Amino acid sequence: MRYLHFTSVTRMLIENLNSKRPFSLIRLGDGEYTVLKYKKWTTRARCLDRINRWFDAFKLSEKEVISIRNQILRACQGASLLGIASANELRYYSKWKSFEAICKSLKIPLINTFFFHDVLKLNYKEILKGRDIVCITCRDIEDKIKKNFAPATIKTILIRPEKFAWKSCFKGQDTRSDCKDHYHVQFEEIYKMIMSTPQKGLLYLIGAGGLGKSYCNLVKNQGGMGIDIGSLFDIWAGAQTRPYLKRGWILK
Repeated sequence: MRYLHFTSVTRMLIENLNSKRPFSLIRLGDGEYTVLKYKKWTTRARCLDRINRWFDAFKLSEKEVISIRNQILRACQGASLLGIASANELRYYSKWKSFEAICKSLKIPLINTFFFHDVLKLNYKEILKGRDIVCITCRDIEDKIKKNFAPATIKTILIRPEKFAWKSCFKGQDTRSDCKDHYHVQFEEIYKMIMSTPQKGLLYLIGAGGLGKSYCNLVKNQGGMGIDIGSLFDIWAGAQTRPYLKRGWILK
């Protein structure tokens, strides 16, 4: 598979933002991919294990699991740019087996999903300055984004964090009952909000696990621009939740 160079990605982002052309840029990690493989290439237990890192998967019906899988697939099919594993990972790691079989119908420009973080970190001042931004994340860092990137306007929609990130997101709150359920409550609320609000010209920065792909796709379909930055929100807030995140990226 061919991957776009970071300069091409940056140019694509800036051109779309300046012209306010609808687009979505999403990353497909091994979590989303495991869900995509269900039922043909993976078991229900493995699928639920991956979903359960985002929210309580064991409360889901089979119909809901299939719905989440199909939403991620539609988001991939509708993406303007898709971040995936490197060529070496696709070749040598069994967890990516059958990837091409699933995505063979996709005719979408590709970029290495890890390199994606570097691209956005290095160019965010140019990407965000003067833009109207909406953030969907569990990290309340609106002031830091204002200070570092000078958007025209910014609004944050706080969602329930993934299980492993719960305590680091909300200091002093160590029970998951303090926040609405993401999938069964917040997802529907956010979906309705995006559907009912004019989106043209709005840039969404989204870090919401597997459901974040659905948000990006909906934003694009409604005329907005969605970028799935995922765990970049974590390191901006000072939480190194992934090994590839760099401490130097923390926003002051």
